[in-house]
Amino acid sequence: MKTIKLLGIMLAFLCSFAIVGCDDDVNYPNSKLIKGQWQLVEDGDTDNPLIYRFTTDSDNTWSWGGLMTYYLSADGTVTYDKRYTWHVSDPANEENGKPRLELTWYDAPESDDLWAATEYYVVVKLTPSEMWLKRAQNGNPADIMKFIRRDDLPTPPKHDWD
Repeated sequence: MKTIKLLGIMLAFLCSFAIVGCDDDVNYPNSKLIKGQWQLVEDGDTDNPLIYRFTTDSDNTWSWGGLMTYYLSADGTVTYDKRYTWHVSDPANEENGKPRLELTWYDAPESDDLWAATEYYVVVKLTPSEMWLKRAQNGNPADIMKFIRRDDLPTPPKHDWD
């Protein structure tokens, strides 16, 4: 009986180390923040900025959806650029805790190589007002694209591909 009690105390003691050793303060970016409109600020064009509009099929969907890019002139004219599908990984599943974002060009020219129409990024920074994406593709520069949230912009009118 004493042995079982002693083993129980030792087991409780070892478990307390395991619980204390766990880091509950892991600060993963909230990838749900990707949804919305973002202005690319690195291109330096404030008169005709490139806007990325990330959408999802429902309010319950946060990890994938559609992306439309468009230019917005000072007079409010919208010039559509490209459309993509997007998917973001769960940061808890990534080795460094940074989510990976895949953008697949929806209107890519016919090709047998779907991978050629897909761009890969690591989400370096993601806050309610700022997003930084670092290209994560072999053979391409690892530039960081910086965005600011622009949900203050009106939703652009429907395009013929909507």
